Amino acid sequence: MSLLNSLLPLKEEEKIVWLEYLPSDVFPLNATGKNSIVDVKCRDKVGRTFLVEMQMYWTEAFLMRALFNASKAFATQVEKGKDFKELKPVYSLCLLNEFMPDAKEYKDEYRHVYILRHENHSELKIDGMKFVFIELLKYHSLNKAHKKLMDLWLSFLTMLQDNKEGQIPEELNSDKEIAQAVDLIKELKLTPEERAHYDKFWDEVSCERTLISERYDRGRKDEKVEMASNLKKLGVDPLIISQASGLTIADINKL
Repeated sequence: MSLLNSLLPLKEEEKIVWLEYLPSDVFPLNATGKNSIVDVKCRDKVGRTFLVEMQMYWTEAFLMRALFNASKAFATQVEKGKDFKELKPVYSLCLLNEFMPDAKEYKDEYRHVYILRHENHSELKIDGMKFVFIELLKYHSLNKAHKKLMDLWLSFLTMLQDNKEGQIPEELNSDKEIAQAVDLIKELKLTPEERAHYDKFWDEVSCERTLISERYDRGRKDEKVEMASNLKKLGVDPLIISQASGLTIADINKL
């Protein structure tokens, strides 16, 4: 509750006071549809649904997946024959361990809130779904004097990434809920088997990132080869083709 209240765009009177945890599966509406899994799914007393997703490395499909999961959670609220007015808002909180490519020019903004608004009149909006994306790598306030609860939670989350020695900044104990989270972290002692499983997980993450990068590089090279081949067929000078495609003249002559 503390994490959601601090990071989501909730007014004081909208703050969460109670949560029920739900199964994290987001099931399709029919047998042929696609299902998905979110990291945390919960609901409060007034029926609002909260989805939390943690993304370790960026993929172009992540934004669409977040939209898919929130839309599915929104659409499956009302049972057959019930009124659409019974639909409650869905909030999607996405914690990212990489940069959002579309937001790279906003170097000092690490929290991005997406809502449905009128194209010309921003005061007109639809409150059905809201999305919050947090770029943790942009947050560097661990050693500053913290006053806001959001800062404390983000310091806690970024601390988990690089704090190999397990040293907990004293400032994180200033809030009751965060101090409780810190205590839970201290209690986590992995057995050798659990450590091996943990290391295997991160090895698989690294391998997956490498495969994605290699597939991207191969795709880019195939595009360059195709462009160079087309230019060669048109009789363009090999030097110009080389400058345009990045291929060597020797590679171009082999096409």
